[in-house]
Order: sequence, then structure tokens, then C-alpha cells
Amino acid sequence: LLIGIIEGAVAAYLQGSSAAAPGAKKALKVFTHLAKVSRFSMTAMFLGAGEKAVVGAAFDALEAASAEGDGAEAVRSLRATYGV
Repeated sequence: LLIGIIEGAVAAYLQGSSAAAPGAKKALKVFTHLAKVSRFSMTAMFLGAGEKAVVGAAFDALEAASAEGDGAEAVRSLRATYGV
């Protein structure tokens, strides 16, 4: 379920014309709220290699679309929370 939500957020906010700063902000918001869900850390801990690759690619796209400064730092911090 987590991977499906992440893939959906990437498709909706980080691909094509949506990949600008507004799309990146929306994707960051989705990823941030997912990390606050009960038992998120346990779910993240049990992600397989393929799932971690999907999450890592999502964060790569998010970093590419985010502006430098606070947004970039928030992405780096959140990436560590996801363990990728």
C-alpha cells in the first residue's frame, strides 16, 4: 500500500508538467504525512530491495524538482526517515 501511494504521488506530482516546484511541494507533503502514520517506521524497516529502489527513485525525482534551501533540506531529512 505504501509503495502504491508513493508511485501515485510521483505520477501525479513529479512527472511531466507537474514536476515544477508546486508539484514538488505537494509530493513532499504526501511523503511527510505518510511518515507520520502509525507504525510507519516498522513498515519502512521491512521494505524489500525493490521497494526501497522505488522509494529512492521517488526521492531522486523529488530532489530534482525541489528548489534549493529549506525544501531541499526537508527532502534530505525525510529521505533519512524513509531509510533510503
